[in-house]
Amino acid sequence: MTHNSNKIILFVLAVLTGLLAGLFGIIFSQIIALCHNLFFLAQFDLHHHHHLHTHLIYQHDWIVILIPVIGSVLVTFVIRTIAPDAKGHGVSEVIRAIRLHNGEIQPRVVIAKALASALAIGSGGSVGREGPIIQICAGIGSYLGKCCRLAHEHSIILVAAGAGAGLAAAFNAPIGGILFAIELLYTGLNITAIFLIVIAAITATIFIRSLFGIAAFFDVSNMLGTTI
Repeated sequence: MTHNSNKIILFVLAVLTGLLAGLFGIIFSQIIALCHNLFFLAQFDLHHHHHLHTHLIYQHDWIVILIPVIGSVLVTFVIRTIAPDAKGHGVSEVIRAIRLHNGEIQPRVVIAKALASALAIGSGGSVGREGPIIQICAGIGSYLGKCCRLAHEHSIILVAAGAGAGLAAAFNAPIGGILFAIELLYTGLNITAIFLIVIAAITATIFIRSLFGIAAFFDVSNMLGTTI
């Protein structure tokens, strides 16, 4: 394989990583919405606007308090059953995979992380989406690198690119995603790595914006009155 053809393959994989990161970001959001609606509204619905207050259907407050407890039990079951390695915030696990395991993240970890995180967030747990989506999309990059039998240094770049693309897609923040991915590779950073990270993050952002527009993920205008 020539040097130029290798660059073309890496470029294609970076674009594919960005597209899959955007797609999995949407799927992850819908799973979270489904869990939220099942727990709090007893409805099978894949849509939920996180800026709007949820009007509960339960008449007793103790039921609402019990929901996060049920969610945590389900999270524990998913983690222990599918992949114990999926526990944790997500970012530290990606860093560990890059530093100690040549960027290898098992697919079962991605599946367990998605399900467990959706259950935790959907049931009202005190967790956010940034860690899980980073680990999920980093796992996508790892899987693509493994399928294409890339060298370890190139697989690691795809892992970082996937993490950055996932962050960019989840929060409509391409610059933030790029800077985060670059930070992951601070010891092995080069022009090729930066190029692939930028391509993946931009691809994910274009994919998301083509479907949902360019509105900011966090709308604080209502909190600040008419000043914005």
